[in-house]
This record gives sequence, C-alpha cells and structure tokens, in this order.
Amino acid sequence: MATYDVAAASHAAAAPGTGVLSTMIARYRMWVAARRTAAALRELSPSLLADIGIEPGDIDGYADSLARRTL
Repeated sequence: MATYDVAAASHAAAAPGTGVLSTMIARYRMWVAARRTAAALRELSPSLLADIGIEPGDIDGYADSLARRTL
C-alpha cells in the first residue's frame, strides 16, 4: 500500500518558483528577451544575417527559441 507524505507535499506546494505568478513572470521575461533579440536582429543587414545563418523571415522564430533556451 502506498503512503502519502503530507509534509513533503506541503513543502513542494510552498516551494518558491512553482506558483502561477512565478510561471507568469518567467514567461513574461522570456517574451521580453525574445522581443529584444528580435529587435536587435532586425537592425542587422540581410548580408550580416546571412553570415550568421538567419533569414529575415526567420527572426521571430529564432529569437523565441533563443529566449526559451537561455531563461
């Protein structure tokens, strides 16, 4: 028969960084990072983008994937 550890469950629920608000804050920070990255990439010329392997139409997707990896 399995037992349920009430103390461990209450500690896990109260652990910082696991709540809805912290999830929303993390997602907002990720969105801000992606927008900043996209803005910086849009300032580059098409030839500079080609040098780093990005096409102008792929900037938003690339910025989103970078933001997800770094935060």
